[in-house]
Amino acid sequence: DPRLCTISVCIYPPTHPISLSFSLSQGIFLVYDISSERSYQHIMKWVSDVDEYAPEGVQKILIGNKADEEQKRQVGREQGQQLAKEYGMDFYETSACTNLNIKESFTRLTELVLQAHRKELDGLRTRASHELALAELEEDEGKPEGPANSSKTCWC
Repeated sequence: DPRLCTISVCIYPPTHPISLSFSLSQGIFLVYDISSERSYQHIMKWVSDVDEYAPEGVQKILIGNKADEEQKRQVGREQGQQLAKEYGMDFYETSACTNLNIKESFTRLTELVLQAHRKELDGLRTRASHELALAELEEDEGKPEGPANSSKTCWC
């Protein structure tokens, strides 16, 4: 689906006020370091913070980063996949050094955000169409029976 999108990426340190970090987000990467069990354990807290402070319907992807450091791995790929499944997220292992899955994960998050907006727009269109039909029905019910007064330009 060829579309031109502008993506703004903001990287916030853990000390940044959480409510500001998430308040305008439409898509969020939750990233841990595969060579740090401690960073993986923090993901549960981050998910909780996202659920509390991010807008409803924000799209999330779990990322296990530093996949190029296999010899230092402390968090198994299966652990990441399982956690992502529990939270209903997509999962990628990435490497900024080797460029592994960087484009793929950004493309997927963009797709998820666009799909969510499409559903939202479709819902708005349906509601607007329904409300318009109701307004037309109410207007028709208010019209007088028989021919309209010929000196008037409208039924009212």
